[in-house]
Amino acid sequence: MSERLGLSSRSIRYYEESGLVTPAGRTTGGFRMYSEFDVQRLLGVMQMKPLGFSLERMGQVLGDLDVLRDDDADHADRMQARARLSDLHAEMQEALASLAQRLEIARSFTHRLDEELTELDGSS
Repeated sequence: MSERLGLSSRSIRYYEESGLVTPAGRTTGGFRMYSEFDVQRLLGVMQMKPLGFSLERMGQVLGDLDVLRDDDADHADRMQARARLSDLHAEMQEALASLAQRLEIARSFTHRLDEELTELDGSS
């Protein structure tokens, strides 16, 4: 899994110790075995990390997703999990809009600098 995800074995063990992922089992030699579900879970962790999510918040998000996947989960728990995930989705949409605006400003400023530098180079 380390090679597939580009994540060190140490990081995977850290996320395991933090309770974010649990190996599906172990080989007779003691190596951890991970399912496709575990891989997807770690991909989610890898996406949340650069967004500044704490381990606690990552755990809550993954836990809420687990509740929604659990057909036997209590209705009230499912509704609370869905509400938290909906709030997170809205938060991520706002972050995307803000980043898009900042990216456009950076593009515009870069274009302006290009023009200024070209003009200054022509006058030298």
